Amino acid sequence: MPKYTVKDGGKLRHDGKTYGPGDTVELTEDQAKDVQHVLVAPPAAKADAAKAKADAKTAAAEERASDRLDREAADRREDAAAAKAAKK
Repeated sequence: MPKYTVKDGGKLRHDGKTYGPGDTVELTEDQAKDVQHVLVAPPAAKADAAKAKADAKTAAAEERASDRLDREAADRREDAAAAKAAKK
């Protein structure tokens, strides 16, 4: 189970024990979701969130690049069709 740290000013009661600011407590992800307002996410969760954000940015950049290439190809086709029509 991941270990979470109680935030400054936070207080958590779990399994009959009270945890205060700076205390570490082991919780399942489901348990942590219910009390996330008083917890600091474990380093692994922070890293996962950062990776997901970076992956989303990369995917968006790849999508923009793909759209740009599609537009450029369409422009070249239109230019070729116009040149062919002008020759007639």
